[in-house]
Amino acid sequence: MERIEEVKQAQKGNLEAFIRLMRSFEGELYETSKAFFRSEEDNADAMQETIVHAYGSLAALKEPADFKTWLFQIHIDECKKMLQSRKSYITQTDAIPSQTDDAGFGAMEPREPSPIPPFLRERLERFYPSIPELALERKLYAHRRRWRLGLSLALLAAILVTVGLTADIPGLRITEQSDSEKQTVEDQGIKLTLDKVIYDGTRLAIRFKHEKGIEIQPRLGMLDVDGILKDMQPNGISQSLNKSEKTTILTFERFGGLNNSFDLTIQVNDIIDTRASESKKVLGSWNFHATVKDWKSNIRKITYSPPLKASSNDGLEISVAEISVSPLTTNLTYEISYPEEDEEAKLRLDRLRFILKDDSGVELEPLTSGGYTDGSEGKRNYFITYATLHEKAGELNLIVEETEVAEKTDSNDGPNRESSGITATDFPLNGSKLPLTVDQGDSGSITFRKIELATDSTILEFEVKGDYPYERMEAWGIGGEDGQFINPLMTGNLVRLGNESYSYRLKLPRWPDSSKLYIRVLNFGSFLPQPIPGLHVVIPIK
Repeated sequence: MERIEEVKQAQKGNLEAFIRLMRSFEGELYETSKAFFRSEEDNADAMQETIVHAYGSLAALKEPADFKTWLFQIHIDECKKMLQSRKSYITQTDAIPSQTDDAGFGAMEPREPSPIPPFLRERLERFYPSIPELALERKLYAHRRRWRLGLSLALLAAILVTVGLTADIPGLRITEQSDSEKQTVEDQGIKLTLDKVIYDGTRLAIRFKHEKGIEIQPRLGMLDVDGILKDMQPNGISQSLNKSEKTTILTFERFGGLNNSFDLTIQVNDIIDTRASESKKVLGSWNFHATVKDWKSNIRKITYSPPLKASSNDGLEISVAEISVSPLTTNLTYEISYPEEDEEAKLRLDRLRFILKDDSGVELEPLTSGGYTDGSEGKRNYFITYATLHEKAGELNLIVEETEVAEKTDSNDGPNRESSGITATDFPLNGSKLPLTVDQGDSGSITFRKIELATDSTILEFEVKGDYPYERMEAWGIGGEDGQFINPLMTGNLVRLGNESYSYRLKLPRWPDSSKLYIRVLNFGSFLPQPIPGLHVVIPIK
């Protein structure tokens, strides 16, 4: 019962309670990661990833008694993700312990594991106080997997591949079908046209054209590949083409392992029709078929020999070995070196952020990332997948930034609550005077222009300004009296309102009693990363 209470306290935001829980299980976490990795550095990385993931997701745990099962499932999942890129791991699957058979909290009491190494003990003790900042960074940096927004998607809409004739983009072979071959399906008085399809080994993107006022609802099970149903949830974004037409782009992330040519069946069954004065849900059958051919020819790989390098005054060095570019993604691999004897430099690696900009200064949106060690001291390898690169770009700029961990404060009162250097401003969801602008630090802000509480949904329109717009647009949420706090961008239908500004329209479910809800906006100005002098690499791609 005492441990269940610890979980409940941690769910309410009590960092000390969460740290006590982690300390009680860290020995078993370490033993589990050893079943995956030979490298102690990898074991440490896996444990830290698990702890940050658990802290950021703890509010979603419904039963405190299931904490251990939940925690170890996260840990195993994080280890498996690392296996995709790390070389130093044990391949015998029977060495991986199972945590899925735990039942109730009684089975979850910590047992006596072997002690963790002293270096890991010291590293974890220095790591624990920074968990809230790292959890926020993880959310801001990595949870874009539901809605891929911004200029990168506008560029994606402009260069998507269609199925059929050839069009040329420098360095890429693009296939495109003629207007006469494009598929149009009509059902329930609604016409959809399959316009473009592209795949690059990582992402699959599908573009439809349709009337304004038609909203295609992304859902699981929309896609069939070579006769096999893919139970994947697509991301989506809609944009206006002209006064009467719009496009909807559905993007399927982390979509690997397909043949160089394959057949697709796309099934649309759920549409929202807002052409009349009232919004209505329309169920129908809009089925499309396409063949994707020779997609590997869409990828251009550039290897740099010798690697491109840059270094800082305090001994950090970055080395870029390879980049690959497709119409959907830009993939970069590089290495960070540091003085082997410098333990502080090792800890700094967890606070680094890698910004990639094109030669016009536009920041490419990061999609997925990872790092690994090959057992050598003093270096770590990284790979990052960024969003679409503009076809006319001649070079890229890789800039390394570092997040300074703010000192923890005890302030917890008033409208501007503060925890570990990050402040938050709350205001009621219902009844606030609009437009309402909230400062987010470093000359940035978010402005809520519309909050509409409809009978079947909640509509919000907002705009972010300042540097790091993707971080700012995600640094807010909706909370209630029960202490639950949700990220609306992970649960709602988000559409960008044009390409000239970072303005968005968000459609959320209707809440039974909105009078008890509030919007919380984070001011993380002191948390924003700063460039490290000298760690800037110019990457030619022509």
